[in-house]
Amino acid sequence: MSPRDELAALLDALDEANCECDGLTRLVTTALHWNEIPHSVFKGAVRRKRPGDAPDLVVAPHYWVVVGDLVMDYRAQMWLGTDESVPHGVFAVNAHPLVEYAGEEVGMMALPVSLFRFVCDNDGCDFENLIPESMRERHSATANSESY
Repeated sequence: MSPRDELAALLDALDEANCECDGLTRLVTTALHWNEIPHSVFKGAVRRKRPGDAPDLVVAPHYWVVVGDLVMDYRAQMWLGTDESVPHGVFAVNAHPLVEYAGEEVGMMALPVSLFRFVCDNDGCDFENLIPESMRERHSATANSESY
């Protein structure tokens, strides 16, 4: 399986979350952190070049994640259109020549398991499949010991 396919297999379920780019980027960085995958989070703008005299479409602020030469952006199509020229999911940075990303790296902490689960459970994500086995065991033990 290619690195792109491995990342997509891990992260694509997050697309179901009812979040915009900042919230979804937080979910993505959390899943990558839990799986010990080095990555960078960026904040800036995404631009869709338009033909002729049509003005470019620009979304700012916008958040996305980078792993090597792969970009993770599940929300560009929300604002720039859903045709094939606009990237979605995990893709090579040069695979979409009509779309440009410009921004700076920012720090973004991973969510605690309980908050990640709250967001995912409310949005229909399969939470248990998004975290490593070792963390599932720890989370289950913690959840079972909590009482209200």
